Amino acid sequence: MGKMHNFKQKIIKPSNMQESIYRMEEYCGGTVALNCVGMLVDGKCNVDALQKTIDWIINSYDAFALSFRKTTDGFESFVLSESNVEYCIKNFDSYDDYHNWAIENSSRAIDLFKDKSEIVGVVMEDKYGLFVRIHHIISDAWSLYIMSRDFRSVYEQYCNGFSPAIKNNSYVDYLASQVNVVSTEKRSKDISYWKEILSQRFSVSTLSQGGGEDNGVGSLQRGTSVGFYDEITEFCSQKKSSPFALVMLALSTYIERCSNDNRFFVGTTILNRSTLKEKDTFGLFVNTSVIPCVVDELRSIDDNLKIMGDHIFGVFRHQSVSYNEILSVAKEVVGAEERMYDVVLNYQVAFDRADETASFELFPVNEQVEDLCIHVNRGQDNSLQFIYNYRKDLYRAWEIECIHNHLVNIIKGIVFSPDNCLLRTVENVCDDERKLLLSDFNPNKMDSNNYNTIGGIFVEQAKRNPNKIALVYGNEHYTYSQVLCEAEKVANELKEVVNGRHQNIAIIAHRNPDRKSVV
Repeated sequence: MGKMHNFKQKIIKPSNMQESIYRMEEYCGGTVALNCVGMLVDGKCNVDALQKTIDWIINSYDAFALSFRKTTDGFESFVLSESNVEYCIKNFDSYDDYHNWAIENSSRAIDLFKDKSEIVGVVMEDKYGLFVRIHHIISDAWSLYIMSRDFRSVYEQYCNGFSPAIKNNSYVDYLASQVNVVSTEKRSKDISYWKEILSQRFSVSTLSQGGGEDNGVGSLQRGTSVGFYDEITEFCSQKKSSPFALVMLALSTYIERCSNDNRFFVGTTILNRSTLKEKDTFGLFVNTSVIPCVVDELRSIDDNLKIMGDHIFGVFRHQSVSYNEILSVAKEVVGAEERMYDVVLNYQVAFDRADETASFELFPVNEQVEDLCIHVNRGQDNSLQFIYNYRKDLYRAWEIECIHNHLVNIIKGIVFSPDNCLLRTVENVCDDERKLLLSDFNPNKMDSNNYNTIGGIFVEQAKRNPNKIALVYGNEHYTYSQVLCEAEKVANELKEVVNGRHQNIAIIAHRNPDRKSVV
C-alpha cells in the first residue's frame, strides 16, 4: 500500500475557516456543520479493491487524524496518532434502498467533540462507491470532489494489481502554516475596509415570504442547457469580468426585484486554494464571508458587472477578517443584529470535472442556518448545475423551482443582451410564463353567438346574479339589478334624443356610480 502518514499528537491552532464553522456549530447544534455525500460508479464491485481504497483514503488524508476539544474561550484541535474514522462495507439490495438509508443517515447530528467521521463502502448489484459522513470543520465540498477523483483512480489501480503510494499532501501542515500568517498592518487595513463597507448600511438579503409548510431541509438540483458554461465563460472574457460576478449579479438582481431593496449582503464561500498542492489537499480551505451587493437597474449591465466585480475582489483581498469578526465590527459600526444574510451563493466551478465518471450526490442535512443556499458547479457536459438547499418552513418546492427558472433567465438575459443595455431590460420570466400571465390567466375568448356587446354581457350577468354586489363606492354598495335598472333608464332617455343605432355619444360624468350606469 505504501508508507502511512506518521501522525503525531500535537495541538493545532484552528484556522479562521474552522472558527466560522465552529460558530455555526454552536448556533445550531452540529447538524448544519455536516457534509454527507455519495459517490457511485456503475459496474460490478471488487470488494477487496474497495476495502484497500478506503484504507488508502483514510491513511492519505491527515485531516482525518484531527480531533477537537472545548476550551474556556472556544475550542482547539489536536492531531491523533491514528485516523479518527469509522468505516465499513455495506451491501444494498437496490439504489432506492441505499438512497433511503443515506437520507436517514444525513439527518443524524454529528457531535464535533465525540463523534468520528464515517466512510461506508457501498456495494450493490450493478453499482459501487462510497458514502461519506464528515464534519464540515475538516472538509469542504472541493475536498469531497478530490476524494471522488482519488477513489476512482486508486480503486482502478488496486483492481489492476498495483499498490498506489500514500499522498504526501498534509492539511495539518497547512493549518500550522496559517498561524500568524497575516501581519498586524494587513489586519488593520482589512478591518478598516470592513468598517467602511458596513458604514454604507447594507441590509440582510432575503427572498422568503415565510410560506413554507414543513420542517427540515429540502433540496432541488437543476441544470442548464449543454455548453452554457462555455457561453458564460466567453461572455465574461469579453467583459473582463468573472462567472462568479455574473451569477452573483443575476441573483442580486432577482433579490432586488423581489424585495425592492438594492443594497444588501449575500453570503458566500472563498475557496482559498491558490496553489496546485492546495488544490489537491483534502481539508477545509473555504472561508465564509459576505458580498456587499449593489444593484442599479437604470445603469448598464456592464456598469453593474464592474461594481459587483469590484466588491467581490475587495472581499477576497480583505478576508483575513473572519465572518465572526465582521459581525463584531458590524455591531460596533451600525449596531447590527446577529445575521448579515439569509441567502448564500457558493460558486465552485473551478474544479475540473471533465473526466468525472462517478455520480456525485450531496445529501441535505436536517437543518441549516441559512434560509436558502445555492451551490453552482460546472456539469460534465459543460452545463451549469445548481443545487438549492432550502428551509422547508420558509419555502415550498414550487417556489424554489420558480427561483431557479428566473435566476437562469436573468443569467441568459445578461449574457445574450446587446451591448450597453440597461439592466432593467433583462426579464425574469420566460416565454411560457409570459403567456400564462398575459393570456392564460385571463382568457378573453368568448362565444360571439351569445354576446355581441359589453352591455349584453352585463345584462346576462345581472340576470344570473341580480342580488350580488356589482359596485362599491365609499360606503355604498350597488347590486347588479340596481345598476341595470339605472342603465336602462339612461338607455330609454337616449332613445328619445338619438336618431337610430350606431351613433357616437360623448359622456361627461363624475367618477361615481352614475358613470358606470351610463357606460
